Amino acid sequence: MKVVARNLTDERTAAFKNTIPGGFFSVAAFTDPPATYTIQARFKF
Repeated sequence: MKVVARNLTDERTAAFKNTIPGGFFSVAAFTDPPATYTIQARFKF
């Protein structure tokens, strides 16, 4: 069995940020996903 957790503190972080040309201190950003938890299991018969 495998347990995977990401962004445990549910902090808002930017995955990508870039300034917008011609804008006055304008920034475009894409945020990372919220907290995620996954459990994986494999069974053989």
